[in-house]
Amino acid sequence: NHGVWGSCGCNGGYPSAGLVSWPGDPSIGTPAWNESDPAIAGTSQPPAADQPGLPASIQTNDDRFLTTVFENGLLWTVGNDACIPSGDTAIRPCPRLIQLSTAGASVSQNFDLGSAGRDLYYPAIHMDSTGNMFLVYNISSSSDDVGVRITGQTAGPPPQVIGTPQPIQPAPRLATCFHRWGAH
Repeated sequence: NHGVWGSCGCNGGYPSAGLVSWPGDPSIGTPAWNESDPAIAGTSQPPAADQPGLPASIQTNDDRFLTTVFENGLLWTVGNDACIPSGDTAIRPCPRLIQLSTAGASVSQNFDLGSAGRDLYYPAIHMDSTGNMFLVYNISSSSDDVGVRITGQTAGPPPQVIGTPQPIQPAPRLATCFHRWGAH
């Protein structure tokens, strides 16, 4: 069994992902608690997301991890972050993706997914039994209504290489109720 959690600012001088394992057999009284805290690049509070005619109108909340999945010795976690995407000059909301190897508790991948001129937020992650990773997230901008995109990473490519995002749900209209869009 493995788990991961974010520090929520408790270790501001040492950003890390807490990884816990419980090896042993509880039925015979041999469970053990093992914890390690591999270092990750720090995350930041993401700005609110834009939509046409309504700048900064969608709350992105904070930079906690939102979804975690474990399969075949790999653990992925994802949350909102703030980044400056390549080719952009503005700080935007971006998903932070972190992959850990549970053998040796090491960080394999740690990066932001950004898109120049667009806000990406409220990501969710999944992995299949062969190690392929799937990522869905919301997207919007000052010229794009809110929509949902999907992308992923096949098992075994160079680190931090993501497939071309595909739209799976365009927004039918502006998001004006509750200033939220997404499942989190």
